[in-house]
Amino acid sequence: MDTINEEKKQEIIQNIMESKAVRTLEAIRCILEDDRYSDPECFEIVDALITLYFRELEVKINRHTEPD
Repeated sequence: MDTINEEKKQEIIQNIMESKAVRTLEAIRCILEDDRYSDPECFEIVDALITLYFRELEVKINRHTEPD
């Protein structure tokens, strides 16, 4: 019985992770196709992708800014 419960737990975890991965990929696609990002060097897109990455992983960081 413990083996069945453990297998079921693993299946649930896998389903949750796959669902989260699909949602994250969809969010990335939306960012890449968003016409509001207009800078030719794509700094805004890269920043949006990095923000998404850390938000999805629930990582808290202090990002530095480039000096003027």
